[in-house]
Amino acid sequence: MKKHLASKPAIAVGALIVLLVGLALVFASPFAPSGFSSFSDWHNATGWLNSEALSWSDLQGTPTVVYFWSGTCERCLGDGMDLARNWSRRSGLNWVWVHAPEFAFERDVAVAQSDVTRLRLQGPVALDHQGVLWSAYSNRSQNILYVIAANGTMLYSANRADASLGGPLYQLASGNSTVFPTVSPSSVRRIYTGYETSVQGIRKNWTPYREADYLFSVQPIPFVPELFGKWYVGGDFIRAQTQGQIRLVLTNVSRLSLVAQAFGTVKVFESNLPLSIAQRGAAMVEQDGLTVFSATSAGLYDLARNLPEESEIRMDVPAGFTLYRFSLD
Repeated sequence: MKKHLASKPAIAVGALIVLLVGLALVFASPFAPSGFSSFSDWHNATGWLNSEALSWSDLQGTPTVVYFWSGTCERCLGDGMDLARNWSRRSGLNWVWVHAPEFAFERDVAVAQSDVTRLRLQGPVALDHQGVLWSAYSNRSQNILYVIAANGTMLYSANRADASLGGPLYQLASGNSTVFPTVSPSSVRRIYTGYETSVQGIRKNWTPYREADYLFSVQPIPFVPELFGKWYVGGDFIRAQTQGQIRLVLTNVSRLSLVAQAFGTVKVFESNLPLSIAQRGAAMVEQDGLTVFSATSAGLYDLARNLPEESEIRMDVPAGFTLYRFSLD
């Protein structure tokens, strides 16, 4: 009996059809981030605020925005928070806040609750204090949002939440098709203290620059602060064990913020003079002719702004002053 063999071109065409059909099925299927099965791992959140625990079945049928934030994220408290506060209250969208702590002290539920209350956040807040959701989304930073269609398909992810996303979110909430813009990452430079470079999930993918045994960053470090007094180096902080001093020589830095806790009054000088009114950060006040701040709870503090191109910042700190991070604009 004569056998009928398919020609090589026919085999190639058939294989191509199978491949295209397979790809179509993959890209048409509901989005499931790495580690998720239809978002079933929501139950692995550490806890929830403003809501009972949610599952994907509670969210599907309406577009959902998942927003990673924390109370020590500069951009989360700026443009990102303005966008989030506005759209988390709109009908036609689910908005899930994911509290993604960067520092050990932020994993305290009381700290998260305090930030939620202080920032007047509405809607469900998932506490991701073990980094489960962070890993499932392969997330790399805070102030990032993910937009998910009503059927579970991932529509968009933004490197930075800002006002340019308002129009597309309005169209989505109105049931219209939309195109989201390309958003560039934040330009804030962060310099961390402590000896451990992978305490939190946000640092795991870094190859840190380390200029001193207590200082590191994902970018080249533009300065190494001089520390005076006796200091203790912890996993994600440094702490003054006596009255001490920090000196910073800055170039092309217009704004300086700290994640810190003071346990007393910190005096701040620029070029050996108290910060001028124009240079005082939001947390600064004048006391006896000096510029000071007192941060009894750990958090993000705006220290100095409108600095000259070349500046020298000096901070006289009390015993117990704890510093987690510098942030530079």
